[in-house]
Amino acid sequence: MQDAVTAAALDSTELRLRDISQLFNTLDPFPFREPHPKRAGALVPESLVIVGWVVLWRPVEMCLYDWLPVVRRRRLYRRLAESQVTVHYETSPAPG
Repeated sequence: MQDAVTAAALDSTELRLRDISQLFNTLDPFPFREPHPKRAGALVPESLVIVGWVVLWRPVEMCLYDWLPVVRRRRLYRRLAESQVTVHYETSPAPG
């Protein structure tokens, strides 16, 4: 029994923290380092990415959200084009 407790103690790691935030202070949110954005070499590519997002924003929004009204309008126009219209008119006698 003592051997099992000793083996478990050897396979575990103990952390003593005063505050839970200490656990997250050392975690690196960006494990793969990229060039600093203030350097000229990284500024141009980052700017192009931003410009690309701005340019593509409306077309992507149209594809994701605005397609349903367009489809409904197209269906309405097709039904109107295929419908049969009959016009009835009566001639009234000329006054006087």
